[in-house]
Amino acid sequence: MKYLQGILLLFALCFSAFGQSRVIQVDNMCGPRGAMQPESKQFRHDSMLTNTANTQSSEKSGVRFLGFDITESGGGKNLTARFAGGDGLTYAYADVYWGDHTLMCGQVYGSERQNNFAWAINIPLSEVPAILNQVGELAIWLISLHNVNGVEEDRISEITYDKQALLELVNHQSDTTLPYQLTIAHPSDLETQHGENDIVYCLNSRYYNCDYSIYEHPRADDARWDTMGIALPFKGQLTLDGYVSSILYKEDITSDMKVMATDIGLWNAGVSELFQLGALHPNSKAFLSQFMTLSHSVDADTGKMKSTIAWDIPVEHGEFLSHGTFVRDYNTYLLYNFAIQRNPLGSLEDALNNGYSEAQYQVKNKASSIAMTGIYDSFNGTLKLTPLTVTYP
Repeated sequence: MKYLQGILLLFALCFSAFGQSRVIQVDNMCGPRGAMQPESKQFRHDSMLTNTANTQSSEKSGVRFLGFDITESGGGKNLTARFAGGDGLTYAYADVYWGDHTLMCGQVYGSERQNNFAWAINIPLSEVPAILNQVGELAIWLISLHNVNGVEEDRISEITYDKQALLELVNHQSDTTLPYQLTIAHPSDLETQHGENDIVYCLNSRYYNCDYSIYEHPRADDARWDTMGIALPFKGQLTLDGYVSSILYKEDITSDMKVMATDIGLWNAGVSELFQLGALHPNSKAFLSQFMTLSHSVDADTGKMKSTIAWDIPVEHGEFLSHGTFVRDYNTYLLYNFAIQRNPLGSLEDALNNGYSEAQYQVKNKASSIAMTGIYDSFNGTLKLTPLTVTYP
């Protein structure tokens, strides 16, 4: 029996090693060393916007921005932007820019064999601060083409990213602490017998190397397992410089904000649809806000304001309400996204005390988002977010 168990475990580990796909590196066509000239980039923007004038953005089948990270290659550090393509992706183009300034851009082509994959664009970290410190809001422009049942569809979207958070990441110098004062308690790698830096969710057992399993599921006694979604506890916090006046949920976001709503998601190759914990409920804000808090403090050393977003979702509320997540898949991404409003005037009370009206205060609110994703290669970056493996042992 022990011999058989050993063979099965070895098979599972080998399958896992081959099943985990690496992030595809894409050349940076823009920026200081980019090959694409500004006029060519503008022509591409204009022509694609003309072709997709009547197209609505779609998180299901469009390109998903996975977040920034600091990685190392060739003996140097890079700022890395990661993306993932949706089902049927044939072509994607991403541009990170503000005003007339471009940080990076790149393109990737999909294939029938691998149409839901992650890809990344790098820029040497040493080149970033001078560019990023220029005035303007940071935006990410995404365009993609998809073959859906033999019909080509265009998807386009624009995201306003939190520039202050990116500056904090870029200026982070420590190898022992994380930027944003980021802490993720759950889900995390609890059992290390299967190897480090891998969160394992077991669908049909409580095997010795499972971090989480079906037996902790809030409906574990339900015989209809095919109706369940993956259930996990989520707990953590991140602290940002400056005053965050509010957390924005799906119901708070208007079309002019151009941000991805606050939510926690799963995306895997087996089911290309993005499953988001809050969005699967009738009212995302009503569900998520009961588990999330926003607090403020003053740094004792610098005297500057800091804002902390904390979340604590117990496993009985951490079920993704779709049995589409209940699949065996060695390439599952954990996605964290936070949409926020920052206000340079501080709190409304501070602004009123300093002679501003409430209307003037509201005008100063700026919406932006922060994305962080645990995929297979992200543990090699500064954020060190662990990937999730969903499997039968």
